Amino acid sequence: MSATKPAADYQMLVHLFGATSSPACASYALRRVADDNVTAVSADAVSTVKNFFCVDDCVKSVDTEDIAIKLATEIKVTTQKKNLK
Repeated sequence: MSATKPAADYQMLVHLFGATSSPACASYALRRVADDNVTAVSADAVSTVKNFFCVDDCVKSVDTEDIAIKLATEIKVTTQKKNLK
């Protein structure tokens, strides 16, 4: 780096992991995909994404393993990039 050359401009094209704003960005992204896919999955999956995530961790309990598998599958489908509007 030289003090005689003009300064270079750099722009981030992705959100940095570990940034102070990361939790808010993760929360927004999850809520957005839930809203965008409200008709694609069950109301329980949408509610879980909106109300039972802490940053990127789901903190919800269900009664059976079958319900957990169904819910996890729906959430995975909802949050995959190809389904974003």
